[in-house]
Amino acid sequence: MTKLTLLALIFFSLTPATLGQVRNEPAEFDILESVFRYQIARCYRDRTPGMYFLSYLGQDPSDELIARLASGGFLIKGRSQMSQFKDRNTGKWSIILAVSDIELRSDRRADVRASCIAAWLDGRTYTYRVVRSNRRWIVTRSKVVGFS
Repeated sequence: MTKLTLLALIFFSLTPATLGQVRNEPAEFDILESVFRYQIARCYRDRTPGMYFLSYLGQDPSDELIARLASGGFLIKGRSQMSQFKDRNTGKWSIILAVSDIELRSDRRADVRASCIAAWLDGRTYTYRVVRSNRRWIVTRSKVVGFS
């Protein structure tokens, strides 16, 4: 491999997705939005967090996705803005919502692995079945697959 080819590969691999944000494909974006909304409505509903911090594949989701979720009245930021389960700016207790895998089974069905985490030893991992119906992705099934 020539030096020029190697430099080109390095340059193109340093896209915004690898610099802190994931760039989402349209179906992936809609699936993420559906899963995060589902998690916000159901994870730790007996508690009121000051903020939700989102993560997808270990990185912050796109600004567009965060803005769409925040427009629903939720206090939302990317996971990189959190420290010790608290918002760096306000010190408010927060919950991490993390999606680690989206497996598209067809153009109408996906299985998503995601976690809800409130503290170091207070988290659950789920597998969600997400189905496309009437041009919307909807979580139709949730199964706990791990906890701490």
